[in-house]
Amino acid sequence: MAMPNIKDLLNPAKKEERIISTSGELLNEAYTEEALLKIWQDFAEQLRAEGKQSEFLVLNRSWQRNEHIIHLVLDNHLQEDMLNIMKPDLLEHLRRILRNQHIHISATVQESDTTRKIYTTQDKLAHLSEKHPVIHDLRKRFGLDTDS
Repeated sequence: MAMPNIKDLLNPAKKEERIISTSGELLNEAYTEEALLKIWQDFAEQLRAEGKQSEFLVLNRSWQRNEHIIHLVLDNHLQEDMLNIMKPDLLEHLRRILRNQHIHISATVQESDTTRKIYTTQDKLAHLSEKHPVIHDLRKRFGLDTDS
């Protein structure tokens, strides 16, 4: 019998519950996407009821399922950290209710393009002129200028 590793016991991110049937084998019952969605939403609502709005927002998004892997696309690394903290409890909840040990959660961070904010009237005019070149022509034709 192998001795448990203390680092594994103390690290909650690596905690992985094994759901074992009475015969001693891992559970692998089939489940529908509707059942998974309902249990996922119930868990998210439970977080919101506990006042954990940020955690709720991480889970309250669309996800894709491939076999037993649930994949989320997150907006930033903070959400990824929050998901990693919640993941053991969420996985345990999903695996216990759906009676399937093979469920896993993965996530990727999709960095949004940081676009320049438009504040001044000059910036607004330049932005609109890029989108609609006729604005630049009309400005010249009528001798218009911005209020800067």
